[in-house]
Amino acid sequence: MLISAPICRVLMALLGCAFPAYMTHKAVSSGNNQQLRHWCVYWLLMGFFLCLEWVADLSIFWLPLYYEAKLAFVVALWHPRTHVAITLYDGYVSPLLVKHEGTIDRLYVETRARIADAVTSQANRAQGYIHNNAGVIMNAMHSFAHPKPGEGAAPLGHEKTQ
Repeated sequence: MLISAPICRVLMALLGCAFPAYMTHKAVSSGNNQQLRHWCVYWLLMGFFLCLEWVADLSIFWLPLYYEAKLAFVVALWHPRTHVAITLYDGYVSPLLVKHEGTIDRLYVETRARIADAVTSQANRAQGYIHNNAGVIMNAMHSFAHPKPGEGAAPLGHEKTQ
């Protein structure tokens, strides 16, 4: 292992996120469509990579030069001399996404609806709880705001003596 895991994390943050983010800013500012496509493809592949990385980190971290290979892959994704991101996207990722786009869109809509239902249900439960227990809640809040003498913390500078 040439690079330790903590050093690899720092380098991944710098070379995998900070530098590409700055270069994306420059591409957006310049309006260069070729650069914009390059960086959009990079971020798309980086998103997939980050989703898979945690599995790899748990299962194959022990392989020799694992961290170095991760770092090299991320740099190769954005480096202009390699064209790795465009090659992977055009050859594999785009055809896969196009083939399964309908299924992905359907699952997205269904998942979004389920999450909205779950949030609404929990909000309704919380509202019902508060409505049914308003008196208890108000009494508890009152007791915290106005503790009985001898209860609670003494004000600063007035510590109890024994």
